[in-house]
Amino acid sequence: MMEEYRLSKNNDGDNFIIRNISISLEDKKRGNKFNTEFEIDVVSHNYCGKSLFIVDFNDIYIFAECLYKLNKTLSGTALIKDLSLGSQVIFSINRLGRISIEGDLYSEHKEQLLKFNFDIDQTYINDIANNLYRDLTEWHNKIHKC
Repeated sequence: MMEEYRLSKNNDGDNFIIRNISISLEDKKRGNKFNTEFEIDVVSHNYCGKSLFIVDFNDIYIFAECLYKLNKTLSGTALIKDLSLGSQVIFSINRLGRISIEGDLYSEHKEQLLKFNFDIDQTYINDIANNLYRDLTEWHNKIHKC
């Protein structure tokens, strides 16, 4: 299990957190694409939501890599999509040069949905982009050594 990854301080109160990343190496080795799970918590304009994401490890690794590149180049997008309920999150650069974070978070059994969109200063993704990419790259290297 890995640490919590969150946006740096955001004065608007909006926030995005990835936590409790758990990777099943056995499932990954067997080719089961439902091998990684984690939670995403979002606070957007005084509304909040949480969703469990179940993905293939490659999906979250590509998301982390794209987020890292978006942070370095201020271009592109980073998308992560849950395989079970269809929750998704997209980071992109908006026309004002700020980071736009938008998505859909479904509760368990799709009983509730939080559709969200907020913009933040580019500096707020520095920690999450660098730390998530660093840690998942370490796991990526371990997985491909096996």
